[in-house]
Amino acid sequence: MASTLKQSYEDNRGEITDFCKQHNMKMVELEDAFHICTDVGSWKLTEDALFHKNNTRGYHRQHVEFDSIFEYLAYIADHDTFRKENPVYKRKDANQSPHVFKPAQKYRKQLWRKSELRNIFNCMDGIRQYQFA
Repeated sequence: MASTLKQSYEDNRGEITDFCKQHNMKMVELEDAFHICTDVGSWKLTEDALFHKNNTRGYHRQHVEFDSIFEYLAYIADHDTFRKENPVYKRKDANQSPHVFKPAQKYRKQLWRKSELRNIFNCMDGIRQYQFA
């Protein structure tokens, strides 16, 4: 990791820890980046960019640049607050599944048909082996 972020972290470690506690974040320094975990998603802060990982897709780049770690942490806190209040999609009830694309529906129907056919053939084999007295 480049020395700029690391040095900024070392200089302000106490304040950063307090900020993370206030906003329910966990920040860990790994070899090439700072990994930040929140209730909404995971974040990776490198010298070059900020990456966000949420439940719907993998890491994707956030097109923001700041001068300090505090500004990045404030951005993350604001982003997560917005996401909590405005989810990408809202479910009508807990049992409703999220939007499923047509190819996935077709694939699931094909699997179901194959499993039904397999059950029918297994029953037929069982009847064939059964000897009536």
